Order: sequence, then C-alpha cells, then structure tokens
Amino acid sequence: SMAKHIKLFSAFPEEEEVLFPFNTFFLVKSKLGHNAKKFVGERFGERDMTNIDIYDLVEITEAQARELAQRSEKRLQEAQRNLLPAIRKGGTVPVQHVLSGEVQAGPQRQEVRGGALRGARHD
Repeated sequence: SMAKHIKLFSAFPEEEEVLFPFNTFFLVKSKLGHNAKKFVGERFGERDMTNIDIYDLVEITEAQARELAQRSEKRLQEAQRNLLPAIRKGGTVPVQHVLSGEVQAGPQRQEVRGGALRGARHD
C-alpha cells in the first residue's frame, strides 16, 4: 500500500491515522461485531460504540474494483429482469428469489407495500 502515516501531524496521534492516495480502492470484508467494537473502543478510550460501525477492509487494485462493479451491475440487471415479470403478474416474491434468479414468469403475485416486497411464489 502507498498509505502514509500522519501521526506527526495529527491532532490524535494515538489513532495512528494514515492517508491513502487518490483512487485507492477497498473491498469490505466484514463488519466487525460487538466484541471487536468493544475492543477497539477500549483501545481508543471510547466507551459507547453503539452508533459506530467498524469495517474490515482489504485494498484492491483499480482493475479488481472495476470487475466487482461490473459483476454487481450484472446482478442488479438480472434481478430487475427477474422481478419485472412477477410485478406484471401482480403477485408477491421474496427478495432472495429475485436476486438468486429463481423468479420465473409464471403464476406469481407481486405485492409492494411501503417499498418492501412481501409474500411468496405461487405455483
């Protein structure tokens, strides 16, 4: 990584901050759970970590970031293609079926309430 330590210039040197160059890309590996947040909070003297989220990141190349973005776009387009026939039929379809491509243009009913998809596939 090309990150530069800025401890000498920081108002909070104990945080061991670093700066990354422009166009540095990261992939979120996971969101830290309660115990990890508690550990980090204790290390930095922060008692209440309730409203703070901490993520485990890995640096990736620009090419990897572009590939991931393209794959995500393809999945979104596929989900939209799978959902439209269900909406037209007027039934309900669980979101996981839409994202996994399990939705077929058959006897289904789609119900949207408050922006959420509800219900199940009907055969």
